[in-house]
Amino acid sequence: MRLALLLLLVPAVAHAQDEFDIQVYDAETAHQGEPGIDLHVNEHLFKGRSDETHTTFEPHYGLRDWLEVGAFLQSAGPNGEHYEFAGAKVRLKARLPHRYWGERIGLAVKGELSIVPSQFEPAVYGSQIRPIADLREGRFFAAVNPILAT
Repeated sequence: MRLALLLLLVPAVAHAQDEFDIQVYDAETAHQGEPGIDLHVNEHLFKGRSDETHTTFEPHYGLRDWLEVGAFLQSAGPNGEHYEFAGAKVRLKARLPHRYWGERIGLAVKGELSIVPSQFEPAVYGSQIRPIADLREGRFFAAVNPILAT
């Protein structure tokens, strides 16, 4: 029964919300006072060749052990050359202070405001709320974060 339920949750084809947002988040946040940075590189393939590379720097900082602020600094370039500014986003992620059921389940919510040039997204200004739930069971990890966006 559990396997059947898990298979129903796995889509046949995964689609990203936008061309720059390729990460599935877990419920963890940076510790208070802890900085960090993630790098996302997304190459779009079209007819067997690399068409355009999107690179996003995602710095973040722990405001509290349960609250994190971050940003996305996006760039794009054909074949990774001549990069141009492709927008910025500011985000805030809050999680429940403790995991439930013996450190197995994490719950959080991430909010985001964005400004992206119209050549990359039709709506220049946007926002999203992303509820986050994750499960850790031994070596198994799964996370779900649907996106509610404007």
